[in-house]
Amino acid sequence: MPRSARELAARGYHVLAGVRRDEDADAIRAERIEPVMLDITIGKHVEALAARVALDPQARLLRAVINNAGIEINAPIEVLPLDTWREQFEVNLFGHIRVIQALLPASQGIQVVIVQSGGVKTPMAAKSGPLSLKLALGMNREHTRLYGALISSTVSFLSSFLQRAMTADQAAKKITKIATTKRPRTRYGLGTDAAFTLPMARLLPARLMDRVVPR
Repeated sequence: MPRSARELAARGYHVLAGVRRDEDADAIRAERIEPVMLDITIGKHVEALAARVALDPQARLLRAVINNAGIEINAPIEVLPLDTWREQFEVNLFGHIRVIQALLPASQGIQVVIVQSGGVKTPMAAKSGPLSLKLALGMNREHTRLYGALISSTVSFLSSFLQRAMTADQAAKKITKIATTKRPRTRYGLGTDAAFTLPMARLLPARLMDRVVPR
C-alpha cells in the first residue's frame, strides 16, 4: 500500500516498497522509500528481496514485514474456475508464506499481528466488482438462473458500501501505528465493519453469524 510506505517513511523508517510495474516504482520512489520489484508468487523476486535486506549497505535491521498483497473475486464456488482458485491462493496465502520463510527465519522474538481488513477504498476493492460481473457473463443458463441476480445485487451493495468505507489514507495511518507499536495486540480490525464483526464472531455461533453478516 503506497500510503503506508509514505507514512512509515515520514516517521524516519527506510521502506522497501514492493511494486509490480516500472511506472509504480517511479510513482512511489521518494526519500526513504526504495521500490523493489516484487510479485510474491515469483520465487526469484522474493529471493532478491531477501538478499537486499541481508546485504543492506548500512547494515540496517529488518523491523517489520507488512504482508498486504491480495486479490478478491466474489463468486459462487462452482462458477469460479480452478485456475482462478489457484491464483487466489497463490497470492493470498502461499505467496505470503514464501515471504515469511525468506525474511523471518528466526524462531524467537517475532511479534505476529493480524490486521483483519473490512471495507477500505483501494484499487483491489474497486476491481472486485467488475471482475465478478465479468465472470458472471460467462456463466451457463443454469448458473445464471441460480446466481445472476445474487451476484448483481452483491456487487451493487459492495460498490455502495465502498463509497462510505475507510479511505486508504486512514487505513495507512492505522497500519503504520500498529507496525510501530512496541507491544501491539494480536489482532486488529480495519474499518467499521471489521470492528463490528470481530467481537460478534467470538460471541455468536457460526450459523447465526452466517445469517447476521449478510443482513
